[in-house]
Amino acid sequence: MLFGNENAIYDDLLDDCHVTPYGAIADKAILRGRWGVGKTGHLLYRNKPLTEVLAEIDELDKYLWYRDEGGLIPTPSSV
Repeated sequence: MLFGNENAIYDDLLDDCHVTPYGAIADKAILRGRWGVGKTGHLLYRNKPLTEVLAEIDELDKYLWYRDEGGLIPTPSSV
């Protein structure tokens, strides 16, 4: 039996099981930390209202605000 998903963007239980992180990372724009400590989950949860507004406009763009490591690599057309 699986509980949640190790990738927060695909975790259907994020809203129901979110725990606000301790102290320093709670209000930062850029989060740093080890893999698996909840950085992505916290950002997704904190920006849920923005995600919902974007989803109302176009479901495919609901995570337009979110950039993971792959989204930071410039493509030849953007350089």
